[in-house]
Amino acid sequence: MTPVKLNAIITCLRAHFPIHRKVVIRRVKLKLIWGSVVYGDNQITISIDKNSEIKVEILIHEWAHIRCNGVEHSECWGKEYARIYSKIIGVK
Repeated sequence: MTPVKLNAIITCLRAHFPIHRKVVIRRVKLKLIWGSVVYGDNQITISIDKNSEIKVEILIHEWAHIRCNGVEHSECWGKEYARIYSKIIGVK
């Protein structure tokens, strides 16, 4: 996954699935997990393992959590993940 493609996906997420707080996406080396979300006072930070082969899926996964106010794998999260995945990946 090139940074250009990932940046285009981030732009699409922000346009079609807005979050009304600042969201920072970091590509870092993580141990034992592929991605995470941290809710701070002024921003939400998504960390994605820079060595992962599935960065887009991780980003969609974490974005869906934020869109559902941090709720874990609930019905809200599942529906939001499916909506985002369909838009980004193109599967209906």
